[in-house]
Amino acid sequence: MIFVVVPLALLTVAALVYAALGQRAAGRVQRDLEDMANHDPLTGLPNRVALQPALSQILASRAPSGRAAVLVIELDRFAAVNDTYGHDVGDQLMVAAAGQIRKGLQHDERMFRLGGPQFCVIAPTAITREAALARAGQIQNAVRVQYRIDHDHLRISATIGVVMLDQRHVTPDIVIDDATAAVRDATRHGLGTITVFEMAMRSRVNPFDAEVRLRRALDRGEFLLMYMPVVTLDEARIVGAEALLRWADPERGVVPPGEFLDLLAAADLLDPVGDWVLAEACRHNKRWQALYPTNDLATTINVAPSQLAAPDFVDRVLRIIGETGADPSRLCLEITEGAMHVDIEVVWRTLRLLKEAGLQLALDDFGTGYSTFDYIRKFTLDILKIDKVFVDRINANKGDYAIVQQLIGMAHALDLVAIAEGVDSAEQAATLAGMNCDLAQGYYWSQPAPLETIEKMLARGTIRPSANRAKKIDWKAPAAPASPSA
Repeated sequence: MIFVVVPLALLTVAALVYAALGQRAAGRVQRDLEDMANHDPLTGLPNRVALQPALSQILASRAPSGRAAVLVIELDRFAAVNDTYGHDVGDQLMVAAAGQIRKGLQHDERMFRLGGPQFCVIAPTAITREAALARAGQIQNAVRVQYRIDHDHLRISATIGVVMLDQRHVTPDIVIDDATAAVRDATRHGLGTITVFEMAMRSRVNPFDAEVRLRRALDRGEFLLMYMPVVTLDEARIVGAEALLRWADPERGVVPPGEFLDLLAAADLLDPVGDWVLAEACRHNKRWQALYPTNDLATTINVAPSQLAAPDFVDRVLRIIGETGADPSRLCLEITEGAMHVDIEVVWRTLRLLKEAGLQLALDDFGTGYSTFDYIRKFTLDILKIDKVFVDRINANKGDYAIVQQLIGMAHALDLVAIAEGVDSAEQAATLAGMNCDLAQGYYWSQPAPLETIEKMLARGTIRPSANRAKKIDWKAPAAPASPSA
């Protein structure tokens, strides 16, 4: 065996050279990883991750006004391309369309792929609405060409949302949210549309951060109650009010429940928010009882099916009533037919216990469900609410007139109070009064109002609508049926 003696200095130099080569290799790997993290592998464009610092830079470097435009481009009907031709063809078309947009970029513009069929272009020189719309139109024209993919010739269009950066856009996330909202709005107006972002488009909540924001809203007291008065049809005397949940979002203003109730359910927040609604409504009703002792005012509170199905729901309701000191006889829980499809036995037990505790029960959207009549015979209800869908056409459609007439007759036959919802005109109010409908609510008397406004109405006792309630009905109503239909 032959041993080779290598001087220590030479070993040291070799080690340093190896370490340097290793550092270079590690550096290349690191750069490759960073490149992969910041670029779309299909098109080679910078991706959403790279968009964040790019937006931060432009937000920090420009004046509060005239900060440029951000355009989000969505290729139309791209899912249909993938379904019809396959994802390989879809990928080729995506790359070709991206190339068309990139080819038309101006020297100071930057392009990113957001994901799926969406791209983003930052246009620093498009500082006016007109300039931004012109650039959006040019991009649409660039996309709207004939593409040859294998043996096929395809054409696509693009829908574009435009955001004009201003002082409201303090973070990249706000810019991206607003641009996405503009694209959604453009899509609702039709494919190939260009829409410039307006503040009203912020009313929809981004589902990705909904849970965090809604939990924060509950902790910070951003939820509020508005009230829709319930009135008598003969004198427009206020006999109660329906509590309606709203979210006073600091960014979007007052958000209606249709835009966040599903998100509350997904975030498992319906129960805590529902408890807050009940407690707040109880406190307000207790206050009204002290302010207006001669008026037997009732407050109606909507209850979700999942709340009724909760095993501790009755205990929570009774605890809240006890803590607030509200009179249970002045509280009405409003349920929908959908509640009956959760667990019929659990719902039946819950409603029975609530009735025994002195609360009233109302069935909402009466007349729209296939099994509603079975339910009102089984459950001990107090109020039937006739859905707006029938009230809307009561003076224009004989069929709807007959339906409302029969629903009122059946309610009276079952010794229940009939309340018509969604009354918007004097004609509707007069017709319902002629049918002996007990009570009504709707925009004819008042839109949902905040607490201070509803209390001014309660102090007066009646509402005087601006329109004439006694306008003549144009067509002759059909004769009432001999007996109410079951």
